[in-house]
Amino acid sequence: MPAVFASPEQRAAAEERDLALRYLPRLYFDRHEPFLPLVVGYTLFRRDAPSPSFPRQIVLPPGAALAVEYAIWWDWDIQHLYELEHVWVYADPAGRIVEVEASRHGQYEAMRTASGDLPLRHGRPALVAEPGKHAFAAEPEAFRERAGMIRRHCSSLSGVMGLHVTPLFEPVLRERRNPLINNLVRRYLRRRAFQPSFDFSLGCDLGNLPLVPWPILAAWIPARVAWWSRRLYWLALAGQTGDVFPTPRPDGRVWERSGLVREIAWRLVVLGISLYMDGLRTCWLGGQALLGVLGRLGLREESLFAAFRQVVLEENLFGAGILEAARLDSPGWTMSSPVDSPI
Repeated sequence: MPAVFASPEQRAAAEERDLALRYLPRLYFDRHEPFLPLVVGYTLFRRDAPSPSFPRQIVLPPGAALAVEYAIWWDWDIQHLYELEHVWVYADPAGRIVEVEASRHGQYEAMRTASGDLPLRHGRPALVAEPGKHAFAAEPEAFRERAGMIRRHCSSLSGVMGLHVTPLFEPVLRERRNPLINNLVRRYLRRRAFQPSFDFSLGCDLGNLPLVPWPILAAWIPARVAWWSRRLYWLALAGQTGDVFPTPRPDGRVWERSGLVREIAWRLVVLGISLYMDGLRTCWLGGQALLGVLGRLGLREESLFAAFRQVVLEENLFGAGILEAARLDSPGWTMSSPVDSPI
């Protein structure tokens, strides 16, 4: 809409967005980094006030007339689903940057180089992000002391946190966190484990990402997590979340029968939960199709049920009480028996 026809509220919103664009940080990532930001939310402060997206009070430092809070969203940290990091930029009445702060593992710190300078490049903040975890620093040297732990986070400890639920979204996301989704997140991230190079040459200009007021991003995040939760179920069903299913033999031939039975059992578990998420009360048709495959392979129905039970127990997919809920120990249990969805 042309500015001449804009309402005062629309003009004020446009001016705030222009200010947010002016101070957007540029981020630098490890060249092996698998996850880059997707969306940036912003909030402007002209006086001290609580942050709406981080557990802190925004206090304007001496000489500052404006603070811009950037809430930067990734879908993934190398250890969990859900990633929200922050940068705060403070400017004086002339528009010059006088201070930069950024989040680091749930805390926040002033960003200064070893020489005490602000980390600015072409008049904008320039920060490096920890490989996999995305904690911010002014210089790569800040990660040197923790290099060993960072390597473990990105490799052997990838995915260990499952779905991460912070206090900010705990009321709307807590019911989505359960043993099954945590298991699927772990497997998805293990496939994306990497060895950091500590070469921070992968640049990301946040000006190229969607930039929206914080309330819009806050309303979108729970829906995004719900979308990923659903997608992970179907990726698992398709065998695309990592080491969920047995790998093919080196000679390229089919799996051994024991591995094939376990694969089918796992897919049946995920299929059942996915169907319940879509409001269906039975996985009978899918089960019959799988049984037909078993029959053509010369495998007995009892083998599938034994493997199904083993998968549920070994993976602890639903937590305590699954055997009672699904009646897997009951001689009369069938694939059409209802199982309450954990979602």
